[in-house]
Amino acid sequence: MAHAETQLQTHQQVEPSTQGMATTLALLFLTDLGATIAHIGDSRVYHIRNGVILWQTQDHSYVNELVKSGIITSVEAQSHPKRNIITRALQGSQSSVLPDLHQIEDIDAGDYFLLCTDGVLESFSEAELLDIVGSSQSDSQKIAHIRAKCQLHSRDNFTAYLIPIRSVEHLAVQLLSSVPPPRPSPQPLVKQWIMALGITALVLLGAVTWLLWPKNNSPHKVKVTSSPAAIENPPPPKMKKKIKQIE
Repeated sequence: MAHAETQLQTHQQVEPSTQGMATTLALLFLTDLGATIAHIGDSRVYHIRNGVILWQTQDHSYVNELVKSGIITSVEAQSHPKRNIITRALQGSQSSVLPDLHQIEDIDAGDYFLLCTDGVLESFSEAELLDIVGSSQSDSQKIAHIRAKCQLHSRDNFTAYLIPIRSVEHLAVQLLSSVPPPRPSPQPLVKQWIMALGITALVLLGAVTWLLWPKNNSPHKVKVTSSPAAIENPPPPKMKKKIKQIE
């Protein structure tokens, strides 16, 4: 969209005689997700299946506003003296406009997309276009038929693209399960907490026992020498007194 506006403005700068020139837009973009359609003005895009128009763009025109308001009928709009007045146009980046956008996901093999300017609609009614698109002619013969009649009857410029859908591949997508995966069992974590609490309790119990244990019941000391280790018991109380007296 921005590219088209820039190109139009550049052309107007190169060719001053085209200043104020405007144009319509009919865009079809096919992807794996379907068709994206954008349009500005009274050029149209049709989605056709088995001779039936499934969807079409709505003109940005003065007469279409009258039709939507109920002032005139669609038949009267075809011959209205102001039917060529459009309310939205592509004029360059300095006068940027927004297109109408539409997304189509329901596309089947055998469908057609027809893009055309209002000059085509001067020579054909929608019923006649459907007859041509749904005929047994080849696609090149169908578009040649449209061109030949427009050359005879259209007073406006006319452009048309007939786009057939040959095949549609429906990609298989594996849907994610809506059921959440099972959570890991909390038992191992509980066991770890129990073990940690048990060890902590044992450590606290040992500390309390050591603090409250009588001093005279302290265990024997171990003396390490260069000779094999030996357990040395303290002398009895009386022996201690005698030793002190001798000293």
